[in-house]
Amino acid sequence: MNDLTDQKEFEERADYSTPEDLKKWNVDNEHFQAIQNKLVQKGAKLLVGPRGTGKTHQMRLAYDKCLKNKKYPMAAYVSFSKYYHLEPFSY
Repeated sequence: MNDLTDQKEFEERADYSTPEDLKKWNVDNEHFQAIQNKLVQKGAKLLVGPRGTGKTHQMRLAYDKCLKNKKYPMAAYVSFSKYYHLEPFSY
């Protein structure tokens, strides 16, 4: 069997997901609501943590929320996803 899909590894990334999918896949509890509340307040934010813990997911949710609601501050979202491919060379 030489099926191309068997050779590829599936990776779901928040950078490439639609806002609808992010909302659908989001966990809604007190902890994540507190994160969202902090993210939509004024001022720069930086989320720190290991790869795969949902930092980009949370930032994208907050970004989309700010774009749709005028009562939230203007949001600017910057992704360094290209760095992900260069990281192995930094060692």
